[in-house]
Amino acid sequence: MGSHIKYIDGLKAISSIWVTLFHYVLAFFPIGYVGWECGIADSDKSEYYFNHFPLSVFTNSSFPLYTFFALIGFIVATVYFKGDSPKLLVKQSVKRYFRLMPPVLACTMICYVFLACGLFFNGELGRIAPSHWSSVYYQGGYSFLSALKSSFYTAFIHGDGYYCSILWCMNIIFIGSYLTYSFLALFGNSKFRFFAYAAGFFLSMAIDGNYASFIAGIAAADAASCCSKLKACNALSLALIFAGVLIGNFIPVVSLPVWLHLGVVYAVGNFLMILGFALNPCMQRLVSSDTLCKLGKWSFSLILIHFPIMMSFSAWIFVKMREAGFGLGIGATVSWMLSLPILAAATMLFYRFVEIPSEKFADLIWRKFQ
Repeated sequence: MGSHIKYIDGLKAISSIWVTLFHYVLAFFPIGYVGWECGIADSDKSEYYFNHFPLSVFTNSSFPLYTFFALIGFIVATVYFKGDSPKLLVKQSVKRYFRLMPPVLACTMICYVFLACGLFFNGELGRIAPSHWSSVYYQGGYSFLSALKSSFYTAFIHGDGYYCSILWCMNIIFIGSYLTYSFLALFGNSKFRFFAYAAGFFLSMAIDGNYASFIAGIAAADAASCCSKLKACNALSLALIFAGVLIGNFIPVVSLPVWLHLGVVYAVGNFLMILGFALNPCMQRLVSSDTLCKLGKWSFSLILIHFPIMMSFSAWIFVKMREAGFGLGIGATVSWMLSLPILAAATMLFYRFVEIPSEKFADLIWRKFQ
């Protein structure tokens, strides 16, 4: 889809590391966590959250994951508003499934093989840590056919995260991508498009707030393009970044009204944060180091592969440490430190042997389609 936007690669790197650390915390130290399968009664969640504040801020924030949703809209819209349309939207529409499916298939089958070989220790981890979030997985058994079905279909339509937890949002990524393409095709050249952004945002609030971040990403790209003169105003862009991070992370999830989807809050935070970066060359350079940009290219691989590594090798080391009499903190520290080189190697291998070929496969499909 054109050359990389370096600071976006940097934001991807930071977000992927944040998501990975977030899951490790949920598996080993779910202090203050009140989300899915937390094991805390609804009537006790508010008290539990505030009793562990501010740790509960981190253990309940999926903001960096929603940053990826917003970046999908932002990247496509940025290229679109530079004049690479409408062929861009057709090309991305044709390629999208074939770009995503091979990594999803590979990740799901890795989890299936680990399960079949008895290499997942999430149950033991959940009992010792303790983490109800870790213990709840795979209680319905597993099969090769269900893993294949998940890889090719249900992960993209229903967000099937049974084999790999992170795939719960794959349908949001897949459908949200086509929402982005459709939105730009319909309204990208309209002089009333900012009204369309507002309408789309409020419509997503009413239907499914998870998709609001895609609209936020499009709007941020358009606003940055239209308001390029604001790049001279560093104070404003820094205020936008600060406000976005604050809104995305520090609004207590237990205090939100029932009608306000958390994804909408994340969308507002990401709109402000990404727009702030788009308007501030200094902040762009700050997150555009060679290391971060390289990590950004590997971000999708890290997001997918960290879960099987965490539930296998990391959990196994932790269980062995605890059985040997080491404390919770020492066991987790040693487990995490020993897991870092394994996770790094697995990420690079996944990128080299799964992601790169999947991109070539998607390009081949596009050439055949033309």
